[in-house]
Amino acid sequence: MYIELLTMSNFDYLTLLVGEDILLKDFNLILHQPRIRDISIIGEEKFFKMLSFLFIEKENIINVLSEKKDRAEVEAVYKDLTDYEIFYSTAASDKQQEGEISIREGATQIFMLLFPDYHISFEENGIFYSDKDNNYRIISKHDYNILRDQIKEVLCLDGLGGEEDYNPADDRAREIAEKLKARKKRLAKDKGKKKDMIANYVSSLSIALPNSSINYVSSLTLFQLYDQLKRYGAYKDSELRLQAHMAGAKDVEQKDWLGPLEK
Repeated sequence: MYIELLTMSNFDYLTLLVGEDILLKDFNLILHQPRIRDISIIGEEKFFKMLSFLFIEKENIINVLSEKKDRAEVEAVYKDLTDYEIFYSTAASDKQQEGEISIREGATQIFMLLFPDYHISFEENGIFYSDKDNNYRIISKHDYNILRDQIKEVLCLDGLGGEEDYNPADDRAREIAEKLKARKKRLAKDKGKKKDMIANYVSSLSIALPNSSINYVSSLTLFQLYDQLKRYGAYKDSELRLQAHMAGAKDVEQKDWLGPLEK
């Protein structure tokens, strides 16, 4: 079963909450929302490292290079390049080091996780993919941004990512990596907490929710996991406010935990 979705900048809340596979109609491509159990097979630290390719964007590169060069000159060089072309060239120059995962390999494994029914290939002109009936299609370099942003939303990447994304081969790519790391540092207080973030959430939620278990929480998608954490926090906050009010506390604002969750 899958939910049909037209190209859009944001998914419907219910679409992500239900956790079914999604048909990306413009690409005729079914996107699988992976479960925590799927990610556990990869390993949390490795999973975050594999996601680094999703943050290789033209705007980031221009901002980095403009710190040392005239911005107008930098923009002139990159104005005709797409984000996909920049990703492809960066991945091509990224040499895999022992114990690390390359940008291309990370991207390949993420696409295999999200699109298990297809054979995926990253080529110079775009992403080629074929289904079990050998029907070939291409996501052009101009449409790549649409798919990339949808993947980031499904994986809740507004604020998530690995600390040690990759070891780029050249100075330009290294500068890009530093920019991407700086962008995500605000999301965790220290490296250790970030590495075990999902694991800690799974452990906590399995205790907090009535009749829950690690097995149940492991069956959730990332979006479902974060949503339930936020909802539980809203519920407990509302409960504490009510208890304080009943105990005689004044100026305690009551909040509806059933309403929309704060971002």
